[in-house]
This record gives sequence, structure tokens and C-alpha cells, in this order.
Amino acid sequence: MKAEEALSRERSLLESVMQTTDVMLVLLDPQFNFPWVNPAYAETCQLKPEEMVGKSHFALYPDAENEAIFRTVRETGKGVFYKDKPFVFPDQPERGVTYWDWSLAPVKNSSGDVEGPVFSLRETTKYKKVEEALRESEERLRLLGDNLPDSAIYQYVHEPDGGVRFLYFSTGIERLNGVNVRDVLRDPDTLYRQVPPEYLERVSEAEALSARELSDFDIEVPMWLPDGQLKWMRLHSRPHLLPDGRTLWNGVQIDITENKKVEEALRKSEEHYRMLFTNMAEGFALTEIVYDKDGKPYDYRYLEINPAYELNHGVKKEELLGKTLLEVFPNTTTTTIEKLGEVALSGHPTNFEIFSQVVNKYIDVYAFSPEKGKLAAIVRDITARKEAEDRLKETLDNLENLVKERTEELEKAYNSLKESEKGLAEAQKMAHIGNWDWDLITGEGYWSDELYRIFGRDPQESGATYDELLNYIHPDDREYVGNAIKKASSEKPHGIDYRIVLDNGEERNVHVESEVIFDEKNIPVRAKGIVQNITERKKSEEKIRNLANIVESSNDAIGTMSLDGVITSWNKGAEQVYGYSAEEILGKTASILAPPHLSEETKKLTERVIKGERIHIYETSRLRKDGTIINVSITLSPVFDSHGKLTAISFISRDITERKRVEEKLRESEEKYRNIVETANEGILIIDDEATITYANKKLADMLGYTLEEGIGRPVWDFADEESKTILKQNLDKRWQGVNESYELKLICKDGSPLWALINAKSLFEKDGRFMGTVSMITDITERKKAEEALEKMDKVRIKEIHHRIKNNLQIIFSLLDLQAEKFEDENVMEAFRESQNRVISMSLIHEELYKGEGTDTLDFSVYLKKLGENLFKTYNLSSKNISLSMDLEKDTFLDMDTAVPLGIIVNELVSNSFKHAFTEKQDGEIRIRLCREGENREMNMSFFSLTISDDGKGPPEDLELESAGTLGLQLVGILVDQLDGELKLKRTQGTEFTIRFKVENAHDIL
Repeated sequence: MKAEEALSRERSLLESVMQTTDVMLVLLDPQFNFPWVNPAYAETCQLKPEEMVGKSHFALYPDAENEAIFRTVRETGKGVFYKDKPFVFPDQPERGVTYWDWSLAPVKNSSGDVEGPVFSLRETTKYKKVEEALRESEERLRLLGDNLPDSAIYQYVHEPDGGVRFLYFSTGIERLNGVNVRDVLRDPDTLYRQVPPEYLERVSEAEALSARELSDFDIEVPMWLPDGQLKWMRLHSRPHLLPDGRTLWNGVQIDITENKKVEEALRKSEEHYRMLFTNMAEGFALTEIVYDKDGKPYDYRYLEINPAYELNHGVKKEELLGKTLLEVFPNTTTTTIEKLGEVALSGHPTNFEIFSQVVNKYIDVYAFSPEKGKLAAIVRDITARKEAEDRLKETLDNLENLVKERTEELEKAYNSLKESEKGLAEAQKMAHIGNWDWDLITGEGYWSDELYRIFGRDPQESGATYDELLNYIHPDDREYVGNAIKKASSEKPHGIDYRIVLDNGEERNVHVESEVIFDEKNIPVRAKGIVQNITERKKSEEKIRNLANIVESSNDAIGTMSLDGVITSWNKGAEQVYGYSAEEILGKTASILAPPHLSEETKKLTERVIKGERIHIYETSRLRKDGTIINVSITLSPVFDSHGKLTAISFISRDITERKRVEEKLRESEEKYRNIVETANEGILIIDDEATITYANKKLADMLGYTLEEGIGRPVWDFADEESKTILKQNLDKRWQGVNESYELKLICKDGSPLWALINAKSLFEKDGRFMGTVSMITDITERKKAEEALEKMDKVRIKEIHHRIKNNLQIIFSLLDLQAEKFEDENVMEAFRESQNRVISMSLIHEELYKGEGTDTLDFSVYLKKLGENLFKTYNLSSKNISLSMDLEKDTFLDMDTAVPLGIIVNELVSNSFKHAFTEKQDGEIRIRLCREGENREMNMSFFSLTISDDGKGPPEDLELESAGTLGLQLVGILVDQLDGELKLKRTQGTEFTIRFKVENAHDIL
């Protein structure tokens, strides 16, 4: 009674769960009609459960592929499971493509026939979309990280033992350091070994300081690559303190080798320039042009002078710098101001001589504009030359002396010119500028040393011809340069940029300024110009252009604002995020983007940046133009000018509204399912691929008497005895193969008591198909098992009692036949009674064996045959005759009653016939009984046997036919063989041999 109540309660519980669960459950008949659906499935179909009962599943949702799957399950009896299977509702097209986890399991009757499948579904569309969005986002970020030029992104953590472990490194590290990403992740020292020992201590100190103060880690170090190459790297990362006390850094490694080379070249160039600047004999001054309100130059502010300028003008450097020419030298002639003004306006250099009343000397002035808004002057004292010229005029009569003096002066001038040319060559080398001069009449040309170097030639070579020069032009630029040369003959001097290709294949960018000089007849007679190597500048411009494109094409809002919060730049991403165009927002304060309750936030964040702090990934709310409040992640960084002065603040804002919404939904979903799991009436267990418990709910812990802490991390084998471990291993092997099914298992509680559980297990796989563990729902069926065991014991006792009573009743029948036979003297009648008694005995022996045995359904047929043969031998009193009984019986052959009873009667009839008819009086002979297994069909789950009864007597009559046998015994044998669906054959050589072949189900055979 208790067992029935328990089963009833369990049935009610299951029905309640199936009616209320959000898992869609459907029971289908063999024709795939709906006998039953739960509310969740009906609701998805926009119908009521009662409206669906009796309808065809594929009439409602026709799908040839799914129908084929359903038929396969019905025909093979094997269930299937599909993950994220797409489906489009024909009656709900607005839903688009939906995704489902669904399984189809066969329902079998007691005979093992499939009555229909159970169809269970769970929609995974929203999770699929979230997963896809997260995957795409991760892929984009990974793609960006892997393709950053000259950079690699990394993430590493300081472990409690002081060690360093890299969690992530973009593939850029393979280009930068010549190492494999997997090697770095496996062994962090792969990178540290590349750092020279003298720099390792600096790296360690910088890391320790960053971890201690949670400040940025920023250091430049050299690293030796596996190929022997030395590179300079900048390591910059920001630390975060994890909840478990570890420190995590997110950072970037940048190859600054080229920057270091440029810095070194600039340093050397600066040294050369400074040496030339300091030691040149001519005075040099660099000034800033001062314009009036009409844009005309009227004065020049000193920015730099050399010692020769101080000496020539008798004024100290500190007295000049920052002041204008007219402030220091108010008596400067109008001619000087006008000449300098021409250069400032036109940009063309000029050379003139004047007598300076300021220094009371004749000076030669070469003025040029190195860049817009600047003017430089090289001043040479030519007083001596002027005085020599004056003396030459005064002393024409003393020509010899004058020539001598002039020669000396020319020598000095020549030496000075040589020094100037040397200084100019040094200046050209530092600035990568070469000059050329071409006589259009004679065809002769001149190249400076630096021009040779720009074109990759040796200065000791002869000058290149005009045609050679054209050959250096990049093929794609020749037409452009040719057109520019044609224009140069009729237009003012101008500059162009184009590419050249050196003899070694190297490609360079050059800037060319040229001028054509005409004679009095306006015929071009000479051309001159300069060529500057601007390759590095072009590369820098390209990098800047690429960065600008990245900023402009970014979906993030990127821009800058002044220190008082006024927005000064605004990219396309910002227009998308905030809804304002650049024209609408530029010049306005950033507070326009703040919701009312955060009106002071932008100001406070700006103040923090001004104080030197960098705001990184600060999550807050912002206001779009249309009034919508959005969630954003903001990064604010200081912007410095070339002097290190803070001039502006850059911002990067990312719209994370959708991410926040998804996170909240995921959090709510996780909380909901966590509550469901934690409050479930079943135990829930998750194990990994090594059978270690990674999760268990409280219900399971309570069932086994453990705390969660005592269970998590332990192997599942700890909770099973030796017998159960074998079953558990077999089922885990199936999970590895993706086969999901339910099974019963005996677990061991903490107090040692057994707990019978119904385990519904499902395999878990990674996206790449790698097995990662199982999740199981565990139901306590201990009480049910106890009830089943009690019922089984009662059933065994009841059946044994039945066998006992049948045996006794057959004995009574045997005795009645024996008493009745005593009334007759007719031998034929008495023989009939004896045959009937033998048949009763053959059946009685079966029930006797079943009564004695442990089981109640099967008996050892070999043991039974032995007893039956011996009993027949005694019945026919053959001990006085020389007839023997030989038996060759297959051991452990267990048959049920439906097979054993007919076979027993068959053996009784055929052996009795041999005893009665096979041998003549005083004839010796042998009767043989042989039982053997002939084979097995695993697919049909059947075993095949043969039973042979033979003798070496005189044999049956020649006219005996089994199909038309006249005796009752042989007729009975034929009927019983047909009943067994067997085959009977008669052999007449050397006596008589009957062979019966039959088959039995393995479930009723050897146990």
C-alpha cells in the first residue's frame, strides 16, 4: 500500500512538473499525432492544449527533415538530441529564425516496441543572439588587437606566490618579439629572458611600484630577439586589484625601435647643427615675423642667435631674445626693413649689402624664410672688404701693392667661403636637403654631396645627367613630374613632391623646389633648386592619416575638449552615440551631454584629469540630443603640447546601453535559474571531464548528508560503492559519446546508508566538440526501490507457492491415474495410462525444479532433463536389460516455462518410444539425449538450440511420416514443436534420431 502511495505521489509530482515547467513537452503516437502536450508547448504554438490533442504534428508544422528524424527514432528506438537547431514558424513569420535545444526519446511498451516518441524543447534564440553578439564583439576586439601596427595587447596577473602569468597576448607579439603566443602564455619568462639583465631590475621595480600604488606601469626597455636583433619596446599597462587580492594588468607593448633611431639621429643632428651654429664665422639670427593689422611685416622678434652674431653686434644673447629688431636696434635702416619684408612676404631668399649704423660696419646679409612666420638671416662683416675696395680706389697708382692686398683678402674670402660651404654641407646633411644647378646652355650640372646621398650615389662619382635624374623618378610619377617641368619654364618657382627609386630598389619621397633663370631675351639659360628627402615625414603623415581614419571610422565617440569643458573636436562615432552633428556641438560645453542629476559630473571628472589623473573606462549615464538617457563607458586622457604643457582633454565614449541591458537580463536570468536550481526538489550535479564535482545544489547535499563544501571538488567516485562505480563508468563513457539517458544508481550517504537515485544525465560539449562534463538531475527513489524489493519478495513467495501447489496437484493426478490403471488388465489400456503418467511426471518435475530454485521464472533445463531421463529409465524397468541412457547437455541453459514444458513433454514422448519400440528382446542398446547451443543473433537478441533424442535400435517403420503420424505421442510431438516455432527432423540411419531446433530470447536464457 505504501509503495502504491509513493508511486502515486511520484506520478502527481511528475505531472505537476510537466504542467508547470517552461520546458516544452510533447507526447506523440506512432503516427506523430498529439495525445498530450504541456501548456508551455501549446502557448508557443499560440494554441490551447486541448486544441492540439489529436492533431498531427507535421500537419501543423510540416518539415521534411524533422519528419525523417522522427521516423528514424521510431524505427530504431534510439533517441536524439539537437543543440541550437534553427526553425521558422510558418504561422508566425514575424519571429524570424528561432533556435531550439530539443530531444526526441522513444517510449517503449513492456514488449520493447516503440509506442511513440517524447518530444522536449527549449528555445535558445535570445541566448544564441547574445552569444553571437558577444562572439562577434570578441572577434572584432581580437582582430583589432592582433592587427595593431607595431603593437601587441596583453593581460597578465601577479599570482600569490609572486609569479607572473599571462592570461592573453595578441598575435602581434609574434611579429614584435619573434616568439609564439602559446609559448609566452605557457612560460612568461620567454619574454623576460629577452630583457638584458641590467634592465630586469628596473622592470621589477616599476612593476612593484605599479602594484603597490595601483599606478600606470610605463617603461622603455631593449629586448634581444631570438634572431639576435635588438629592439626597443615600450611597455604600458594599467593595474586593477582583483577581489581575490591578485593584481591584474591590461596593457600594450609598442615597438619604438624606429623612434629610438630617429631620436638618436636627431640628437646627433642637433649636435652637428649646434657645433656648426656655434662655430661658424657668420652671424646667424632666427626671428619671428611681426605683422601689422593689415598683415604686413614690420618687425622681427629674436628667437635665437649664435655667438658670431653677438660678437658682430656687440650685444649679449639674453639682451636680444624675446625682443624685436627695432626694440634693440631702433636705428635700423629703412632699406634693411624693406628687404627683410620682401623675403617675409614672398618666401624667396635675398642677399644684400648695407652699412649698418647700428654696428658701424659694412655687412652682407643673406635672408631667407625657413618656415611660414619665421625669418632667418646670415650676417657677415664685410667692412674689411669694403675698406679694401675704398683703398683700391684711392691707390690706383700702387697697383702691385693693391693686387697683393687684394689677393690676401681674396684668400681670406675664399677660406671664409670654404668654411661657409662646409657649414652649408653639414646643414644640408642634417636637414636631408641637397641642391643642384644646371647650365641649360652647356649642359653642365652640379650636385651637392647631400643630393648624391639622397639618390643613393657616391659623392665621388661624376655628376648625374639630366636624363639620369629623370630615370630615378618612380614610373607612376613620371607624367606628373614631366608636366611640372613644362610649367616651370613659364611660371614662378614652385615645389612638388614625388617618389624616386634608387638603384637598390629602395623607394623614397622627395620634395623639390626649382627655379628657371632667363636671360635678357627671356630665354631660359639656367635652372637650380633643392631636393629634400621627406620619406620619414611622409611615413609620419601616413601614420597620422591612418590614425585619423581610425578615429573617424570608430563607432565610439572620440573627441577633445578644452580645459574649461568646451568641445573642440567630434568624430562620426560621436554623432551616432549622442545624436549631435559636429556643427551642432563644437564650441559648446560637455555639460550639455549630462543628465540633470549628473550636471556636475563632467566638471569633477575634468578637474581630476587636470590634476594629472587619467579616467579609464568610467561607466555613467549621458543624455542624447533626442532626450534619451544612455549608458556609456568614458575614458578621459590629458593632451600635452610639445613643451609638456596640458592643453586639452581627449575623451572616448562607448555606448554600453545594450550591453547593460543584456547584462541585466542575463543577471536576472541567472538569478532566476539559480533560484530554480537551488529550490528544486531534485538534486542537480555538474561534473567536469575528469569526473570531478564542480557544482551541486543544496538539495543534493541534503540528500547525501554532506555540506556543499564537502562535496565540491571531489571525484564523483567517492559517493558510489564498487558495484555502482562500474555502472557509473559505463554511463560516463556514454556521455563522452554524446549519448544521454536515464539510469538508476545506488549512492552512499555520509552516514554510510545507501541512497537509490534516478539519474537523468546530459553531456556538455565545448563549441569545438570537446567533451567538458555532464549535468545530471538526481531524484531520490530509495523508497520506491524498497517498495519494489518488497513486492518482488512477495511475488517470489507467491509464485513458489503456486509451483508447489501445481506440483502437488500433478502428483495427485499421477496417483489417480495409477489407481485407475489397476482396474484394467488390457495391456494397451495400461500402456496408455503409463504414458499419461509419464507426461504428468515430466510437467511435475518442471514445477518441482522451479519451486526449489532461487528464481521463479526460469529453470536449469539441463538439470531437469537429467532427472527426467533417470525417471523414465526407472519407469520402464530397464535395469534388467543391457540398455544404457547417455546424456550430453549444455550447462547453465535456463529456459522459461513456456519453453521448458513443451520440450519436457517432447523428450518424454521420444525417449519413451525408444524404450518401448527401439530394441528387441535381449538386444543391447543405447539411448542418447543431446542439448547444445548452436549460435546467437545479437540484433534479434535470440539464441539458437538443438535437442537430439536418438537410439541405435532397429529404427522406425519405413512408411513412417512425421506429417501423418498415426500415434498420439508423435502427433503431440509435432504440435508442441510447432508451438515452439521450431523445426523437427527424423534420421533413419543406424537407428532413430529426432532433432528439434528452436530459439529462445536471451532474456530468458543464460543469466
